[in-house]
Amino acid sequence: APHWDQVATSTGQPIDSSVWRTDPIHSTYPACQATVAARLLDPAKEARYLRRLREAVFIEARNIARPEVLLDAAEEVGLDRAAMDEMLSGGSPTRSPPTTAAKGSSAPTWSSHVP
Repeated sequence: APHWDQVATSTGQPIDSSVWRTDPIHSTYPACQATVAARLLDPAKEARYLRRLREAVFIEARNIARPEVLLDAAEEVGLDRAAMDEMLSGGSPTRSPPTTAAKGSSAPTWSSHVP
């Protein structure tokens, strides 16, 4: 929490660091999965969803590793809550972006399936 208090002071950005004392975030992986799910559900809403997650953690001190926080944020930006829940619970996405690397790239491919 002291790190985020320092960031808030040095940047002037509002950050409520209490979540790291009261309900510590064990991993950002669930939020990353949910952001990919948002992209698969509605690419036009992905950036808004990511911003909503940032607001939830930094301003509202909500734990973005918790499924209910991820689902609330999805609903708040107009994503289908049930579809998001299905994807985060291991359901298959209805569509998936390509998983091949760019031509000539040595970058590994990455599946966007949300387990």
